[in-house]
Amino acid sequence: MKKYLIRFLTVLFCLSAIFSTGLTAFAKEGTDDGAVTFSLFDLGDANGNGEVNIVDLIRIKHYTTNTSVAIDPAADINVDGNIDSNDMVLLKKILLGISF
Repeated sequence: MKKYLIRFLTVLFCLSAIFSTGLTAFAKEGTDDGAVTFSLFDLGDANGNGEVNIVDLIRIKHYTTNTSVAIDPAADINVDGNIDSNDMVLLKKILLGISF
């Protein structure tokens, strides 16, 4: 019985780790062939390098004052269609390990 409990807890832990990574899928726009392409990324990865860190926070800050700055759609953390100061606040919480 102990063996099954350990296996169950291990599987539960792995599943919780998988589903709490913050990965989000967005459909790629501009395709007219009927196929939908998805890309996975970490929310908050504003520069698209695969990491979420202080550099992404700086990129979002620059974007909010100058929208000509290149930014990845993953910067829209609250997924409201706008990359703004609300996303900066959420990214600060992510970087500090504060849940939101």
